[in-house]
Amino acid sequence: MIAKLRRLWQEAFGDSEETLDAFFATGFSPDRCHYLTENGEIVSALYWLDCSLAGKKLAYLYAVATKKDCRGRGLAARLMTETHEVLKRRGYAGAILVPGEKGLFSYYEKFGYRVVAKVEEFTAAAVEPPVFVKEISPAECASYRRTSLPRGG
Repeated sequence: MIAKLRRLWQEAFGDSEETLDAFFATGFSPDRCHYLTENGEIVSALYWLDCSLAGKKLAYLYAVATKKDCRGRGLAARLMTETHEVLKRRGYAGAILVPGEKGLFSYYEKFGYRVVAKVEEFTAAAVEPPVFVKEISPAECASYRRTSLPRGG
């Protein structure tokens, strides 16, 4: 199954073998993956991570993909609908996602998603003197997040 999921991911997103290795070694769980098959091939798939907001269990959906030669047949819509049902049965209060391109916002709106935040790209000029990056431990990062983010953020 993983080999088939990797092929679909590679076709859809063009990521390197290194990226795929990292995802399937650390981020992948069969319990947080939903896919559709035809004739033994995976034709559409998505993954999710568990997250929460204000004490509610949410699913962060990502890497929604359909084989190029299978697009336009409603497979991703079926996959999304079925996944939402799975998430409801498992006690998720909802799902969030970040569309990979601008044109997908209206697509996901059909499933009840709405824009709650936007990230704009910008270019920053180099500063003088250069800024140095210091590696910190996960505990230091967690402490920084607690003191920097708004309550519940």
